[in-house]
Amino acid sequence: MSAGLDPRLLARAREVVADTTGFRDDAIAQEAVERVLRAELARGRVPTEVLSELQQLGSPLAYTLVRAVLVGETYFFRQPEHFRFIAMEGVPSALRHGAMHLRGWSAGCATGEEAYSLGACLLACAPAGMPVEVVGTDLHEASLEAARRGTYGAWSRRESAPALHTVYEPHGGRQVSIVPEVRKVTRFAPANLLAPLPERFGLFDFILCRNVLTYFSPSARDAAIGHLARSLTPGGLLFLGTVEVDRCPTGLTREGPPELQAFRKPRVEERTFMTLPPPQPSVTSRVTPPPRRLSAP
Repeated sequence: MSAGLDPRLLARAREVVADTTGFRDDAIAQEAVERVLRAELARGRVPTEVLSELQQLGSPLAYTLVRAVLVGETYFFRQPEHFRFIAMEGVPSALRHGAMHLRGWSAGCATGEEAYSLGACLLACAPAGMPVEVVGTDLHEASLEAARRGTYGAWSRRESAPALHTVYEPHGGRQVSIVPEVRKVTRFAPANLLAPLPERFGLFDFILCRNVLTYFSPSARDAAIGHLARSLTPGGLLFLGTVEVDRCPTGLTREGPPELQAFRKPRVEERTFMTLPPPQPSVTSRVTPPPRRLSAP
């Protein structure tokens, strides 16, 4: 037990984090929770007052706790095989099926490197003049503010992640900033993966949700994947992290090798075909002739 902290306060703080983020209990950093609580008590608040505020999931303190435990590790073109698959398979397939625009969602985008990488990828692959839009969402408002600024240091563009498409340009010293054409097609908004994305966001051709669900409890992970799948346009692709699921999500089909963790939402005609009953063997109609009458001897 942590010295000096009311166990009821600690327990409630961890419940708030789990209820808001969907994190498993063992994925909630105890040190981060304690640091927030100690800071509140150091301001002169009494444990009962802090506990009372924690009864409200949307309170400022609840948000501070969530912000403290969220993991913001990301960089440009992380898991480059996903971007290669989008460029070589995903976009050509969408165009063959009559796509009039390309839309992507970076779910759990942190500070925006993934969203901008997706925007650069789609811009490079789209025919001239085709509309492209990417939405990045996250729970952490401070991360979203950093994403909107679009200025990054060396850690965001580490050598292990090759620059597959032009996404940034020098910005004084060792920093870079997002090129205007990519910035123009990328926007950011707060959203929680435990809830359906509001309808105003529309449907997406490509959804990236990598290295986010690994912290979720099984029930929270299943709920989040369901929300992600419902936000796919028919034929759209969902990309998950390498070890986040061990089976194909319900209603989707696996694309590529298992380690790619790419899943496609069947198109309407494919779903219709998949639900048709197997053909029955044809039976030729036969008319049974009347029995022959035998003549008397």
